[in-house]
Amino acid sequence: MPSTYNAWELGWTPDGQALTYVHNTTGNTQNVYMQPLSGGAPVQLTHFDSEPALIRAYAWSRDGKKFAITRARYNDSDVVMFSGFR
Repeated sequence: MPSTYNAWELGWTPDGQALTYVHNTTGNTQNVYMQPLSGGAPVQLTHFDSEPALIRAYAWSRDGKKFAITRARYNDSDVVMFSGFR
């Protein structure tokens, strides 16, 4: 595991055979990696390289066939204003 991963970004694959984590790969771009418990080199699961972005969350489907991910730009924020609310 690289020293730059955060504990909140650590997860398990659905089969329990590997750990997954988020790692900065190219400057400010993050990707998800999988480290098999049996050893060996980590496997890069996502291949984002275009825009600087944070991976906010990721999750596997129960059967392990689908992978969902959310990303956000650095220093980006949304503002919502409600008015006339009753």
